[in-house]
Amino acid sequence: MNRKYELVYIVSPEGNEEQITDLHTQIETIAQNLDGKIDKTENLGRRKLAYQIGRYKEGTYVIETILGSGELLKEIERRLKVNDLVIRCLVVRIDEEERVIGRARENRTATSRRRRTARGLPPDRQPGEGQPGENSEDPPVKPAEDPPVKPAEDPPVKPAEDPPVKPAEDPPVKPAEYPPVKPAEAEERS
Repeated sequence: MNRKYELVYIVSPEGNEEQITDLHTQIETIAQNLDGKIDKTENLGRRKLAYQIGRYKEGTYVIETILGSGELLKEIERRLKVNDLVIRCLVVRIDEEERVIGRARENRTATSRRRRTARGLPPDRQPGEGQPGENSEDPPVKPAEDPPVKPAEDPPVKPAEDPPVKPAEDPPVKPAEYPPVKPAEAEERS
């Protein structure tokens, strides 16, 4: 059973473009011999590694999308592991992810249709309806670019004149009002 896989391998920085293309042709011949097909190849170029692998701090990243069986990918992975030029390789099955994404898209479309029908609208969106670019028939609209803004010229600054300061006035003080104290009580307290 043919499935879709993504093969990522990192070639050591000692390898040149000719060696990388030779490695790609080896993978291509293995795929043809085991009834597989290379769908897409993308050379991402030389990049710094996230962490040091062995003595290498950078490498050339290559991503290939392959249609084939599990046996094909086992053979490719086995050959890449024994190749001294390859630092690291990883194979991931991506057809499952695509199926999950498709299922989620179908569920979202069905829910949208059901809600639109409940509101009395046609089940499918009409052209020009919704946000720009959401409708598959409408091309995505790029936001308009603002013209360049010139910096505003500041008016000349005049020295501020301080208002005249008035001396602080103290509020009038009222004399304290105490109840009259009898002389006999004053003696008892002391």
